[in-house]
Amino acid sequence: MSRWNLYWVEGDVPLENCFVVARTVRSAEKHDEDIVGCGPGDCKGKLIKAMPPEVLKIWKGEENRIKRTDDFFSVIKQRKGYADDSLLKLLGAEFKYQDSAKITILDGRKYRRAGFEETYVGKPSLIQSCEDLITRVTGLPPGTWLYRGHRVSSWDLKCGLERPPYTLLRGGLSRTEYERKMFEEFKRRAIPYFPSGHPRNDWEWLALARHHGLPTRLLDWTRNPLVALYFAVDESKGDHDACIFAYEHNRPPVDVSKTHPLDIERLELYEPAMIFQRLVAQYSVFTAEPEGPTVATKRSKGSKLQQWIVSWKTVLDIKRQLLSLGMSRSRLFPDLDSLCADIRETVF
Repeated sequence: MSRWNLYWVEGDVPLENCFVVARTVRSAEKHDEDIVGCGPGDCKGKLIKAMPPEVLKIWKGEENRIKRTDDFFSVIKQRKGYADDSLLKLLGAEFKYQDSAKITILDGRKYRRAGFEETYVGKPSLIQSCEDLITRVTGLPPGTWLYRGHRVSSWDLKCGLERPPYTLLRGGLSRTEYERKMFEEFKRRAIPYFPSGHPRNDWEWLALARHHGLPTRLLDWTRNPLVALYFAVDESKGDHDACIFAYEHNRPPVDVSKTHPLDIERLELYEPAMIFQRLVAQYSVFTAEPEGPTVATKRSKGSKLQQWIVSWKTVLDIKRQLLSLGMSRSRLFPDLDSLCADIRETVF
């Protein structure tokens, strides 16, 4: 019997281009034909490499949902044979997101899977300048919109506690138990840093902890779209699309006098008191996520969420535009460290 191979399959729907683990090229092509619903011969497969047995063994051991059939491995019921990112990483693949498309780099070659907009609408509409962002913002429906920037457009929209490595570090603890332990430790040890007073309630403590890097149920947002754009491009090397989320909560902010942050049962909007400079400088506001619901998966009725892709090709130009508009690190992080960082990057 022939051995297992990795194939790259392309068809008429570029969003469905994918890697398939199969025994023959025809089996790989049939995988995509079944998924897309096209006819025989409409998808073309290409042999990439034979699958090392040790890699398949590791993959199957790590992904206990995988079952082997006569023709291909089944990763999920609806997508038999689909080689997911965990397998490709075992083979040494890297991933980039450029022009709304996912680029897989394997053995020095690039394989491109188009995004939804390119597949079904046409050329993707990308943000390539500050002016493009302002156009998007002014075109939003009336409402109280919040903004958040991501350096990589594929990053999930969820709080720090739901991301690696914290999902593993908490071990057998529930997310809330893990958060509570970290939060109480932060409050216990942070008091010496507030000689003239400290936060007045646990919501303010949690906002302070989040702004200084502690993973919490709070997700940072801003009322200023240029601040979101700054965070989307600031640490980018110009090799990935970035993105900005625009969100309207459509429900009043949480009443902090009646609700403890670790006891919320639904996605809440938290408008913090401006008790320290970073909150003021960044026009900060937060969403608070209980275990389970996130902004992306379970929003309140009537809320709105949009994602705008920032082109990887223009990230460096946008950085310069933002600097000319006064959007710098020392502006958003008003302390001496940020001031010195700005001076180091100044061209005299």
